Amino acid sequence: MNNLKKWKTLKSKMVLDHYWCKVRQDEIELPNGKIIDDYFVSIKPEVAMVLPITSNREIIFVRQYRHAVGEFFLELPAGNFDPTKESTEVAAIRELTEETGYIRQEFRKIGTRAYSLNPFYRGSKVTVIGAIFIKKVVALMTMNNSMDGEANDVFIEKFLVPELWSGAVVAMDNLSAHKLDSIVPMIEAVGASVLCLSPYSPDFNPIELWWSQLKSFLPTQC
Repeated sequence: MNNLKKWKTLKSKMVLDHYWCKVRQDEIELPNGKIIDDYFVSIKPEVAMVLPITSNREIIFVRQYRHAVGEFFLELPAGNFDPTKESTEVAAIRELTEETGYIRQEFRKIGTRAYSLNPFYRGSKVTVIGAIFIKKVVALMTMNNSMDGEANDVFIEKFLVPELWSGAVVAMDNLSAHKLDSIVPMIEAVGASVLCLSPYSPDFNPIELWWSQLKSFLPTQC
């Protein structure tokens, strides 16, 4: 463990600089000399969270709508704040009143935030693209870096379409890379059809279960 070395940052630039969301792109050099020029880091704002307990020893939650997933969730009162304008304690008390209407009678700090940069991924990235039928894997392709429309086009044309048959139905995640105008004609040309799943619907796609099994198996072979 003493031989571990830190990564060297060669360049950095902000690719998204908004109060609610900041993303930094680093060019880094690994200890083995390899250069990665697209290491993205998500920088989160300061957050104050409250665990409100009433005199009856009941915990207060708030029901809030989260647009990213289109659902309502039960959450503890919390919110972002600017540490140059207010302290964590002041922000926590404000969030409690704003979100629940309660006013604190006693306030005690029980913890601090764990600070860490949140990388989108670590090291080199390999993406696996696949399609399964009821009884077998129909097509499989690997590639370096992330999935995009061009890569998906290649997978459809070179790997998936040759394995399809008339009457087959291709169910695809609601992903932008799956929505290129060129994809549907290629599939329909062999008598198959396309079904796009609704957003945030991995439970409807059996391949997600297969991927989970594959991810569990791979570490055992390292």
